[in-house]
Amino acid sequence: MVSKSTGGKELTFLKGLFSKRTFSLILAIEALLISLPVILSLVWMKEWLALALSVVWGMLFRYNAIQVSTSWVVPTPFSRQPFEAVEGFRRFWPAWIALVIAMPFAYYVDNSNLGLFILFATIFLFQSFFKVIESSYFVWFHKHTPASFIWMKMRWSIVHLSIWMVTQALLFIFLFNEVWWHALVVYAIGVIWMPLLIVAKYALFPASLPIPEGIAVGLSMIFPPLMIVTIPYFYLRAIRNLQPLLA
Repeated sequence: MVSKSTGGKELTFLKGLFSKRTFSLILAIEALLISLPVILSLVWMKEWLALALSVVWGMLFRYNAIQVSTSWVVPTPFSRQPFEAVEGFRRFWPAWIALVIAMPFAYYVDNSNLGLFILFATIFLFQSFFKVIESSYFVWFHKHTPASFIWMKMRWSIVHLSIWMVTQALLFIFLFNEVWWHALVVYAIGVIWMPLLIVAKYALFPASLPIPEGIAVGLSMIFPPLMIVTIPYFYLRAIRNLQPLLA
C-alpha cells in the first residue's frame, strides 16, 4: 500500500513547498498512517520484529519514491533490457539491503515464518517495479512481434526475479535448513505470478490497470487456479493491444 502512494509528481510539489526537515516528517507520518492497520495487527500479535521491519520497509518505500539527482549511477546485476529491474534496483536498493539484513534477525528470534515473510516481501518489492508504464516509443523500438515481446518480458522477469531474491533465499535455506524447501515454494509462487503481471500490464498499455482488472489479478495471485482463465484473457488482450506498435 505504501508503494502505491509513491507518486513522483506530488512528492516534487511538496518538496518545493516545505523545508527538508518538514518534508521528511510528512513522508514519515504518511508512511505510518498508511501502514497503521498492519502495525496494529502486529502489535496485537506481539510480533515486534515483524513490526519493526514493516515500519522500516514502509519508510524505505516512501523515501525511495523521490527522484534524487546524483552523478553516481548505482551498478546493478541486471541487463539493460527490460528496464524494470534496472530502474527498480536503483530506486529501492536500500530496501533490498534491509531485507537481506532482516533474514539473520528472523533466525535470531527463531521464527521461520518471519523468514518467509521476508521472502514474500522481497518478491512484492520486485513486482512493484512493473507498475511503471514506459513510453510507447520504448515498446515500438523492439524488433519483436507482440507475442515474442510478451514472452521476452516474461522470460527476463523470471530471470531478474531469480537474481533479485537469490541472496535472501540462500540465507533462508542456510539458516532454516529444517524447512529449506519452503524457500523453493515461495520462489515458485513468485515465478508463477510474474507472467500474470506481465500480460496484465500490457493488456491495456499504455493505460494503468483499472480497478476491476486489478482485483482479478489480486484474486488470481491469492488463488492461483484462477490463472488458468486470467492469464489467457490478459494475454490475448495484450497481443491485440500491442499490434499497432509491434509488427
